[in-house]
Amino acid sequence: MVSAGHETILYCYRETPGVPNGVEIRDAAQIMPEEQFSQHENGSYALGSDFFRYKLFASFPCIWVDMDMLLLHPITQQEDYILGWEDETSINNAVLSIPAESQMLRELVSLISKTPFFAPWWDEAQRRHQEEAVQREAGLALSDLPWATTGPRLVTYLAIKHGVAGFALPSDVFYPVHWQDYRIPFEPGDPVSAKLTERTIGVHFWNHMLGDLKENPAVDSFVAGQCRRHGIPLPGAGGGDGDARTAI
Repeated sequence: MVSAGHETILYCYRETPGVPNGVEIRDAAQIMPEEQFSQHENGSYALGSDFFRYKLFASFPCIWVDMDMLLLHPITQQEDYILGWEDETSINNAVLSIPAESQMLRELVSLISKTPFFAPWWDEAQRRHQEEAVQREAGLALSDLPWATTGPRLVTYLAIKHGVAGFALPSDVFYPVHWQDYRIPFEPGDPVSAKLTERTIGVHFWNHMLGDLKENPAVDSFVAGQCRRHGIPLPGAGGGDGDARTAI
């Protein structure tokens, strides 16, 4: 992000070693108390991260970029909204900007602040199931809901509802690698580059799916090439090409 020319702010709840030069560190507790940073049942912090970015937009104008997003070019903001389709039906929120005064953001913050949570796209049977569970004091918590409920699913629903889905950029801009192809940035022969277009700004790496792939990309993979481009050493090779492993 720094290499792309952006002023880059990293929000942390505690001291974080290894932050690159050019990155400004700020106290995340100024935006949201750490005890509100919820986790999914599988330990993922994606849920808290969703909440954090929505509250951040309410604090000051900015562009949120997930840390598993590689920027190949700077994001040139021409509209108040920055949204991107990951495929034909879903707007992802790995790169996102929503105006603080917008109805979309107000409803986002309102919905995630309510306990118990009722997704606005649920049908009558789903709502009734949640209502009955609440009466038994067994209502589904946000951490129990399907993956992406408070992320892409909610953003897509509200973008369409509030008439701003037209601002969403085509999938090749931020998501030329679909989540179903999450392995290919680490595979030999660099199949990613063929998916990039003149519109492509970044590549999302789908970190929650990668597992050990991060530790062992092929030496001629897209990821290994980007590590060399940015001066990130490949472990065991002193920054050369003799070892296929790296970490991002």
